[in-house]
Amino acid sequence: MRPYVSLSRRELLKLGAVAAGTAALPFGARALAADGQPHFFLFLCISGGLDASYTFDARPLAMTDKNKIQNYLYKGGSNNLPDPQPILYTGSNGTSTLRTALTNDLMKHAGDFSVINGTCMATNGFVGHGNNMYYLFTSSANPGRDSFLPLIGQMGKRPLESVHIGGFEGDGNGAPPNFAGSIQLGQGQGGNLANVLKNGPAVDLASPVMKHVMARINANAAGTGLFSVGSQKMKAGMERAPALADTLKNVAMANGGQAGQMEIQPALDIALAYLKGGVTSACTIMFDRDPVMDTHDSGSCSQQPVLFKEVLKNVEHVFATLKAIPFDETAGLSMFDVTTLMVTTEFSRTMIQQGSDAANSGSDHNPLTNTVLLAGKGIVGGQVIGASDLTDVTEQGELVGVSGAHKLKDSSLTSIMGKPFDFETQKPRTDLPETFKDEDYLNFPTVVNTLMELYKVPSQSHFRINGKAAPILKGLLK
Repeated sequence: MRPYVSLSRRELLKLGAVAAGTAALPFGARALAADGQPHFFLFLCISGGLDASYTFDARPLAMTDKNKIQNYLYKGGSNNLPDPQPILYTGSNGTSTLRTALTNDLMKHAGDFSVINGTCMATNGFVGHGNNMYYLFTSSANPGRDSFLPLIGQMGKRPLESVHIGGFEGDGNGAPPNFAGSIQLGQGQGGNLANVLKNGPAVDLASPVMKHVMARINANAAGTGLFSVGSQKMKAGMERAPALADTLKNVAMANGGQAGQMEIQPALDIALAYLKGGVTSACTIMFDRDPVMDTHDSGSCSQQPVLFKEVLKNVEHVFATLKAIPFDETAGLSMFDVTTLMVTTEFSRTMIQQGSDAANSGSDHNPLTNTVLLAGKGIVGGQVIGASDLTDVTEQGELVGVSGAHKLKDSSLTSIMGKPFDFETQKPRTDLPETFKDEDYLNFPTVVNTLMELYKVPSQSHFRINGKAAPILKGLLK
């Protein structure tokens, strides 16, 4: 485990301020689901752009043979698999996909998660990491909109609406604005903060220093301008700081690390401690794989089999850990039983780079498709929802099933795109539209709104596409 990073007094004061704007409820309170248990949310965000064709949206080997897609599992020298043939996987809902053998360990939990393929990200020409990371959190490729995490987290009525562990990969590394109701921590800071508060003095707003500070904040908060509004939020945060500090003192952190532990473990320790300790009900772990996963050259792309194997081991470890850690032993409940888990990345990759040969190609950013895993409490597992196009090739090397809409978005036909989706039947459509309309496709705001529906976030806060609330994947919800 990496050593904890110490926090300054300024950072401790910031911790009080970030609580501003959350509901004024007792800090030990738990928002109970219909079954009488709390409902946590854990988001494992793999940054860097994971290529879904190496996981749950694979392509037949014939497409590599016909020079349409690079596949270093198949023709990758020492990295290739003994048997690179993709495996047909049909979900309990009848929709199929191809997966690679890299997902074998994760398939131990196949009944617990559903695969969502063909999920469009920012389809308006924004192909950067930052733009699509903003889209992932806010449904906009530009900074300025609110993240969905605090919207879900505030339903848990905990001191912090959400906790974000790791950086935020956006333009200028700026987090979405409503992270003000949350806290963003480096990997070691969460444990350090809890330990400092256990051993340090109590946060006392009645002390002479804090009385002076609060008097100045009160004076500044008297107006209606932006500075006054900011002071009002700081006042609210400072008033909540003692109770937040008391809650953090009760956080039980894992001590030390073990040889050979998974890389995700330190961040997972913090997330689970903060969820179980009553600090928040929503956590993000930013599993940073940029620039290693950002494979714009053949050399780095050829290492994807090794990289993806390690990444998927860590993903499987999150599943296994949530199942192994008890939440309520009397009721026989594990953390997995009371947590909804989402795993995804900001976009997938292109099949090949323009002008490159499949045997010697990197990959570029592709926001026209993405794969999402949803699992745990409230989620119907074992399904495959959605699909992507460009899944076959003729003997002459021509791609099959190319729509006019796809050509408009990707004239080079190097990017896989989600297939049109029928939101009534919850099945991929088989037609080939000539024009592209966002509402015809499975977009990430639909995934977010499905989660918001699960957590009973008011409909007015749901993400929108072209002015209308993105439809919900009803078949995913129990």
